[in-house]
Order: sequence, then structure tokens, then C-alpha cells
Amino acid sequence: MMRTKYNESGIALISTLVLGLIAMGFISALFYMLTTGSTLSGSQKKYEGALEVSKGVTDYIIVKILDDQLTCNGGGTCNKNSTVDIVGFNVPGYTMNATLVDKIGTVNYSIYAFQIDVNSTVGGEKASIEFVYRVDL
Repeated sequence: MMRTKYNESGIALISTLVLGLIAMGFISALFYMLTTGSTLSGSQKKYEGALEVSKGVTDYIIVKILDDQLTCNGGGTCNKNSTVDIVGFNVPGYTMNATLVDKIGTVNYSIYAFQIDVNSTVGGEKASIEFVYRVDL
């Protein structure tokens, strides 16, 4: 009785192709994660930039309040829902808008409530800050 030899070179080819496809899948997934991560990172940086600009506008307004130089609506006095004049504070790539939401004054102190909106002109990211500031008289 003679035993027949089986030709196993076909199985080796199939297993090599399967392992190659698995490796390509891992590489494709890694490439996708890298490109998606860089897109999110760029968007995050633009948002953080807008947030930093809005913090700068906040500091600008506080200095103007303390120096008693805060003006609204093109040089007028600031009342409820007035647009704050942001003169000399320009950051390229961003549009800024500050609104005096409310102002309460007593004999001893004044309380100001502001809303600051900053938009990035490039990516469209937006940062909005609302804060309340009290000044003792």
C-alpha cells in the first residue's frame, strides 16, 4: 500500500494572504486614527485660541471699569444690554462682541454682568464667557 503525499503549498499561500489582509487592516485603522486625531487637535486649538481671546477681553473690560473709562455704544454711557466699546483691542482672525447684560449700583458698590462672544473667522469656532464683577465704591 502506498501513501499519497498531499500538496500543502496552497494552505501556506492562503494563510499568508489572510495574515497580510489582517496587517493591512491594522495599518488602515492606525492611519485613520492618526488623521482623525490631528483634525480634532486643530479644532481644539482654534477653540482654545477663541477662549483665550475672550479671557483677554474680560481683562480689558475689568481694567476699563477700574479706570472708570468703560464706554458703550460708540462712546456713550453703559446701560443694561449695551454693547461695550472694545477700542484698541484687536486680535487678527477673531471677531469680538461684549455686552453689558445688567448693572446694579448702590451707595457702597456696583455690580456689572457681562457676556463676551468671540468667533474665529477661520474655523468658525466660538467661545462665550459670562461673568459678574463687583466694584466697591
